[in-house]
Amino acid sequence: GCALALAEEGVNLVLNDLEEEPLRDTASLANDRGVRVITVAGSVSDPKVASRLTSEAIGSLGDLHVVIACAGYTWDVMFHRMTDEQWDAMLEVHLTGTMRVTREAFSAMRRSAQTEEADGVPLIARKIITISSISSFGSLGQANYAAAKAGTIGLTRTLALEGARFNILANAVAF
Repeated sequence: GCALALAEEGVNLVLNDLEEEPLRDTASLANDRGVRVITVAGSVSDPKVASRLTSEAIGSLGDLHVVIACAGYTWDVMFHRMTDEQWDAMLEVHLTGTMRVTREAFSAMRRSAQTEEADGVPLIARKIITISSISSFGSLGQANYAAAKAGTIGLTRTLALEGARFNILANAVAF
């Protein structure tokens, strides 16, 4: 949905999904809207995938103005039955994956802003959007998910503070 809304506005895209088929489907729909689309399949929990997303944006599109970190799924279980695997899986994708994607993007955005500043031109407004959840306040059977989403809010607030000087705006959306 985010990709297609941006494509409607003429935004070129670098898309990620764990699986090739939905990635190709979304890319095709975005291409139909007349924008350039690059796809990167794989998990955001893989540091190479996170790095490649930013590299593709800079290398193929020339710059990076917006990143939306929205990968995720749930693995619900009551806390007293939760395994380390269930806990780690949620934190790995929702929090660590978000950190890796936004860290790569933030670094590139910061470098671009420093170049603009050195050249004496106004800093372009760049945006980082993360997806949290109202579950971050606690949700039955979702201690793992709630913890990851609460962490995403803290991460995003910190990005907003550190990015303000470079006109990098960071916001979390909590559904």
